[in-house]
Amino acid sequence: MSIYYQHFSIPFLTAFCVFANLCTVSTTSAHTMEKQATMQAAILAQPTIQPTQFQTDKIQPGQSVKISLLAENIGNTASPASKIFVRFALAKPLDNEPSSVLFETEAKELPVIQPGNSLEIAFEKTHKWPSISDFIREDWGMREYQAVIQVEGQQEIIGSLAVTFSAYYYPGIRKELPFTFTLPSAN
Repeated sequence: MSIYYQHFSIPFLTAFCVFANLCTVSTTSAHTMEKQATMQAAILAQPTIQPTQFQTDKIQPGQSVKISLLAENIGNTASPASKIFVRFALAKPLDNEPSSVLFETEAKELPVIQPGNSLEIAFEKTHKWPSISDFIREDWGMREYQAVIQVEGQQEIIGSLAVTFSAYYYPGIRKELPFTFTLPSAN
């Protein structure tokens, strides 16, 4: 009988320890989540010249586009005041290479955004889309628009928009990339 008891005591203790650790982790995570703001952004590129009814969402080569974004706080704490801008750069992990960025808007102040709220931001600086040969020569297919948030010297990409083309350029895959800021507790 003692062999039987020793054989099953280790798995029982292991299961109990795992359960106790999971309870601790979930309690810690719930405590940490109370102090986190999670930001994401959807980027929009619209032609500066309004297209005809047959060219909706189509941007011709050489045409300038206006860039705007919709910044959203999907966390449960107000976001920190920060700055935000959009750049056209190589996708991660090459986004910080010296020749990565081909275009960058001005940085705009991003006020505190309450949980569940969003804010639309339009940039003044326009971006001229290339000809098809420029698209290929400058690796536009490998680049994307990136919404970059700056908080206390830290930069994070919180959204992206790829560009695809056929006879016209089309907005490609749009991704909102949530990034969570852990804020200091107010104890």
